[in-house]
Amino acid sequence: MALFVIWLVLLLPWLLFAALSGMAFDTGNTLRAYVFLCSLWTYPASVWAVWKFREARPAIALLPVLNLLGVFSDVLWKSN
Repeated sequence: MALFVIWLVLLLPWLLFAALSGMAFDTGNTLRAYVFLCSLWTYPASVWAVWKFREARPAIALLPVLNLLGVFSDVLWKSN
């Protein structure tokens, strides 16, 4: 339950980042931009899935971690 509350709290900054996420394409249509955008825009759906199925499958509480990994995957792809 505590993890679900954390995911709900993270929806607040999501509103700001989702509104500004189109700027990811300022450098062009790259795979990084699409991964960032898809990960960011599907985060609320992940939180909804956690809310819907949390009692039947408690492990689903980790689902939004995939979205966070997608958003921050750009750090892994950076080349020097």
